[in-house]
Amino acid sequence: MVRYLYSKYNLKDIHIEKLLSGPRYITREGANAAGRVSYFLDPDTGIYTPTGEQRTVGLHKSEPIYVNDQFGGLGNKGLISYAGTGTSLVEFVYSTDIVKGRGSLVQSNIAAEDGSYPNDGMHTDGFWYVRGGLANSNPIVTLNTSDNRTLYENDTISIDGSANDIDAGNVIAVRYSLNGGTARAIATAISAGVAIPFSKVLQVKNSKFMDGNTVLLENLVEGQANTLRVWASDDQGGVSAEQIRTFYVTPNRPPSLVIDTFTQKVGLIDSDHITITGSVTDPEGGNIVVKYQIGEVNPVQVHDGPGGTFTFDIPLTNLKDGENSIILLATDSLNFTSQKTLKVNKAVSKTELLQSVRRYKALPPKGSAKNVIIWVQRDINLSLTAEASMVMKNEAENFVEMTKTNSAPVTNTIMEDEFTISSDVPKDDIVFQFNMTRSSIDSTESIHLISGGFE
Repeated sequence: MVRYLYSKYNLKDIHIEKLLSGPRYITREGANAAGRVSYFLDPDTGIYTPTGEQRTVGLHKSEPIYVNDQFGGLGNKGLISYAGTGTSLVEFVYSTDIVKGRGSLVQSNIAAEDGSYPNDGMHTDGFWYVRGGLANSNPIVTLNTSDNRTLYENDTISIDGSANDIDAGNVIAVRYSLNGGTARAIATAISAGVAIPFSKVLQVKNSKFMDGNTVLLENLVEGQANTLRVWASDDQGGVSAEQIRTFYVTPNRPPSLVIDTFTQKVGLIDSDHITITGSVTDPEGGNIVVKYQIGEVNPVQVHDGPGGTFTFDIPLTNLKDGENSIILLATDSLNFTSQKTLKVNKAVSKTELLQSVRRYKALPPKGSAKNVIIWVQRDINLSLTAEASMVMKNEAENFVEMTKTNSAPVTNTIMEDEFTISSDVPKDDIVFQFNMTRSSIDSTESIHLISGGFE
C-alpha cells in the first residue's frame, strides 16, 4: 500500500463571496454610477475593498465598477457592482458566506496510507489535512544479543536479530560498530515489508576481538566496558534507532604454576634421583605444556594436557656440584607462559662406602623371556645379592630378589653364584641389580664375570 506524508491543520472560518441580489436593471435616462474597476475580499474578516482606477459607468459602458453597500446596511461587508447594457444599468449586490478552511499547522510529516486523510480538506476528526509527497518509514531493529556479558579467550558473541522496513522495495543495510569505531556491514536486503533476519559471530582470540581473521579490537583491558551499536538504514534516508549492548572481555591469562616445597635429601649417591612435584592450571581451561631445563641442556617435557599435578625425577648425575638452577616453564595453547626457578644445592660428601649397587639391562635374543638364569663370578670375600625387574616396556620397574640356586669356587679367590627368576608370562624389559658389600674399606673386591641364559 502506498504511503504519503500528511500535514495536519486546525480549522478556521473563511469568508467567501455570496450573491445577495441581482440583477436589478436601472433604465432611466442619464443613469450613472461611480466606483472602482476591481475589488478585494479579505477571507479572514469578510470586508470588501474596491480597488483600482476610479470610473463612472453609464448606460453605454459595459465594464463593471464596484462600490461598498453603504445604503443597503452592509457597509464594507457588502459590495455592489454596476455595468452598462446599452439601455440600462445592471446592479448586483454581494455579501459573504462563512465556510471552514485550513488554519494553523498542528503537525507535519504524518505517514499514513493513501486515503487515510483528505488530499486537501477537512477530516472527520475536526482537522484539515493536506497530502504531501510519498512517505518513508524508518526501519526498526530488534537485537537478541544479551547485555553486560563477560567474554573470555575463545568465547564468541553473536550479533543476531532482525530488521523491518514496512516500505516494500527499500534497500535495507544493517550495520554495527564497536566503541564508536568503523561502521561494518552485517546484512543487506530488499524489504518486502516483513522482518529480515541477520547474524554475525565475533570471537575473542589471542586477546583480540576478531571477525574471522579481521582484528576489530586489540589491546583489550580486563574490566573495561565495550559498546556494541547496531542499526539499520534504507536507501530513502530512513535510519532506525540504535540498539546498544555493553560487554566486557577478560583477555587470555598465563598459566598458574606452583612448585611444591622441596625438602632436603641426604645420603644420596649419583645413581639416585630427586623428585620434583607441583601443579599447573589454565584460567581459560585449556591445555598446558610444562618443561624443565637445567643449564644449557634442552628442556625436558613433563606435562602436556589439562591443568593438574605433575611429577618428575632428576638423576643426581644431571646436577653439578654446588648450586643448580632448575627452570620450570608452563606454556598454554596461545604461547602465554609462566616461569619459576628452583634452586638446588648439590653438596658432595665423599665417604668411602662398603656397599654399592650395579645395574644391567638384559636384551633377550628373542626379545622377551619368562625364565632367566645368571652366573656371577666374584671375589670370594665380596658379599652379593641379586634382584631383577621383569616387566613390559613402559611399565614401572618392579625389582624382586632372585633365588640363589648354587655357589661354587672357580679358583682359590673367585666364587661363582647361580641366580634364577621366572615370570608367569614373557617380559621384554628385564633389568638386573646387584647389591655388593666389601669386607673392608681397603679391599678391592669386585665382580669379574656375568653370564646367563633366557627362555
